[in-house]
Amino acid sequence: MTDKHLKALGLFGSDHAIQGIKVEDIYSSIKLYGLTHNMLDKCHDGAHCPIPGQSFSNNPFGVMENEDSYLARKEAQLNQYLSLIDKAIENNEPIDFIFLQEVDIFTKSLSQEFETRQNQIVENFFSALNERGWSLEKTLPNDNCKPLVTLYNNQTLNPWHCNFFIKDSRNSKNTAFEVLCEHIPTNRMVALTNMHLDYARDELLLSQEISDILSMHSEDTDYDVLAIAGGDCNHPREKLKCAIGPAGLATALTKDDRGYVTTMYSSGIPNTIDNFFVSKERYKGQINVSSHSCYFFNDLHEVEKVPDDSLEQRKQSSQELNLSSFNRFKLRSSTLSSSEGMKVDYERRRQLTTSG
Repeated sequence: MTDKHLKALGLFGSDHAIQGIKVEDIYSSIKLYGLTHNMLDKCHDGAHCPIPGQSFSNNPFGVMENEDSYLARKEAQLNQYLSLIDKAIENNEPIDFIFLQEVDIFTKSLSQEFETRQNQIVENFFSALNERGWSLEKTLPNDNCKPLVTLYNNQTLNPWHCNFFIKDSRNSKNTAFEVLCEHIPTNRMVALTNMHLDYARDELLLSQEISDILSMHSEDTDYDVLAIAGGDCNHPREKLKCAIGPAGLATALTKDDRGYVTTMYSSGIPNTIDNFFVSKERYKGQINVSSHSCYFFNDLHEVEKVPDDSLEQRKQSSQELNLSSFNRFKLRSSTLSSSEGMKVDYERRRQLTTSG
């Protein structure tokens, strides 16, 4: 991964930009601020695809990332998350949770030469999280799914248990990981679901599955649960029912069929694949939801053509792509209109009760 590639990837070292959401209930005083980010696993080109029999690149530039460059990128990413947590506290808007996808820094060991350094980077991050009063929940190696990590603020969220949704042995690419928490300031229950969805799955079916996730606790007799889901949906916002986020702003880079890095699908729809969803059932009062502290890639239809993923062509062509036409992320805050589900009135069926 060259300096030009890192610059093109922007502040967070990934082909996905970080997205944020703020959810407020003015009646119960509940307020939640969360982020989601696909970190981008260790980059490989088509000639070095780790999946037997396949030859795709997992990054839009088609580059192969060595272990030293990879660890430098991961360390910078983790430090950026800590910086965001610190800055949010300084601004009196503390973050409550962060959904992370493509988290191989936590789940896959590098070669022996780099394993010690990797472990130290992870341990330093865990220690820094703990110092800030944060913890994490993650999927386990035997869960047969895409690894997911959810970071959370211990001062505002108290996890009760974790669940899997839309995950089965036939499709480990379609994964959702829920952490059911008590919101400490209000004693309300919150279901936080981190998602990494299958790009090949039908969008109508996915929309229904997401709806099922949001209504999973609608029949609970003891608690009135606010459900928030988010992550890499691998489908544009415009194609998923009730997806929350600013329209027309690309959250990820991709490579089109002709080999160009782009922020647009061939249909002309922006690559808006990192999204949030909020429950609309059995929840009291007036809920205000807004996109908050999001980052986006500039709306570039084409950038630089990426060489084909063949080993011989890679030997003959430089991987030093001309990415000067990229710009860094633009920080924006957007508030959605009420027509997009920002303010919805719900009747509470029963008050939250707590045991003991």
